Amino acid sequence: MDDLRNAIELIVRGGIVTSGTLSSVIGRSAPLTCKGVVHLPRMVGETIVIGPLRGHAAELGHLLLQRWHHVVDSTSRFVVLGNMIDGGDYSCETLFLLLCLQQHLGCERVVLLRGAQEHSFLASAMQGGSNRATLATELRVRELQDGAKQLPQSIHDLFRSLPVACVVDNKYFCVGSGISPLCRTVQDLHSAALSTESSEAIHHTVWNEPMDDDDQYSLLPSVEFASSEEYEGSFVFSFQAACKFLSDNRLITILRGSHYTSDRTSVEHNRCGRPWHYRHASYDAGYRLHACHPHTGFPTVLTLFSAASFCDQNSNLCAYAAITADGLVVQQKERCPTRPVQMPGSHRNAFAWSVPLLMKHAVSAVQSMLTESPQAGPSNEVDEAQLRRMRQLARLCISNPKYLLPQLNETDP
Repeated sequence: MDDLRNAIELIVRGGIVTSGTLSSVIGRSAPLTCKGVVHLPRMVGETIVIGPLRGHAAELGHLLLQRWHHVVDSTSRFVVLGNMIDGGDYSCETLFLLLCLQQHLGCERVVLLRGAQEHSFLASAMQGGSNRATLATELRVRELQDGAKQLPQSIHDLFRSLPVACVVDNKYFCVGSGISPLCRTVQDLHSAALSTESSEAIHHTVWNEPMDDDDQYSLLPSVEFASSEEYEGSFVFSFQAACKFLSDNRLITILRGSHYTSDRTSVEHNRCGRPWHYRHASYDAGYRLHACHPHTGFPTVLTLFSAASFCDQNSNLCAYAAITADGLVVQQKERCPTRPVQMPGSHRNAFAWSVPLLMKHAVSAVQSMLTESPQAGPSNEVDEAQLRRMRQLARLCISNPKYLLPQLNETDP
């Protein structure tokens, strides 16, 4: 257990995991996830449900240190609602911490679900967050630096073995994103996960989202699913669909991860033309309680997101759920104070971020050199010849910048 805490403290301080260490951890996890894999695990007991982390390894480490008594407790369990990668600059470190936690506590106590980002990695589609750092980018950099050519395939095999949902205490249905119109019961989803031909149902569980509250009133009560305008091949499910799924399976609520992105803010509008009030806002609370079930009085859907200050461009909080014998409690936490700063845009370091500014000032200096001032002429023929050569060089730099100026590869660390 001391090794696990040391690894967590290393990540919280901004440490980097070597490719060899990551490959070794993934290799030790293969027997846990691939041999006798259960595609719809069931858990009983006190459980911490963590939302999407999106490559923010320090936030995961900070959360585990705050809940360290649950880590060392032999009865506590953890569920991660997918979307563990892509967004922050530390997707490899996030996987490393989660796999270390699973190896120390056992796969019966730590369940990692497949989310949209893991599903996209398997399909090599990289949908969503394309302008952010991705796991594929990190792996390409590691391949150039360390020659780690086997890591992508190892992670691909790991993601394929991840379950798509789990049930906690026979009451709480945990899933990466939502329910599928092809699976009306939990048993239907279990059968779909076991069948390689039912990939459409798996796609729905990682991409389907709850319908907006405003959109509920624009549809007939009999409509349970509608095509999504955001994600191709996916649906949005209505309040009626969530109630029916919960009633048919004797469940209380659906715990899902949020498709949070830094590209959307509270100024955008939903499909009804009204401003967003709860989704993807820069001040997001990290969770959302959807409409309550008429029979149980409990929210039909609970949406969680656990990457505080997502990509350092938002002020959202981290939220996670603690399931105990007394019920379910949503808790929040601030950003990890020791988390490394993430550069804006797709830049992975300060030099890459400063290159556009440097180029702007260099072009300004060259343009000033090309402008001849009639008041200040050359003092002699030597100065005039030197100035003429400098102007020729400046014109050459402007006409052929890609050959004369150093270029920075976007994938460079």
